[in-house]
Amino acid sequence: MATNYIIEIEDYDGKKFKIITTIPKMPKVGPHRWRAFDKGFVVYDRGGNHFVPNNIRYDEGDLLFFDKDYPPFGFSLKKIHNFWGEGDMGIGEMPQDWVINCTPGQFKWKVIKMV
Repeated sequence: MATNYIIEIEDYDGKKFKIITTIPKMPKVGPHRWRAFDKGFVVYDRGGNHFVPNNIRYDEGDLLFFDKDYPPFGFSLKKIHNFWGEGDMGIGEMPQDWVINCTPGQFKWKVIKMV
């Protein structure tokens, strides 16, 4: 089972954009998709995502995003899922080749709304 979330991504220069994404509860249970509300910040405006656990209990992990091709991955939300459930804010990483109008490298993310 998965839930849809609206997430705001903000680079360290203060540029923000929003995406809607499905956050899977367990890896490889899907399909899981994402779509950008705000165009022009990253190269791709939609694609899939994949939950990658950080431990053997699967109670903590990162969410990796890709375009229509899998892999390679594009940006990631670190520790989106933890022992208590989905996180509501954190950091992520954006690779240079995915950037149009935001700064590559680390960024901040926060959940705006569950839909």
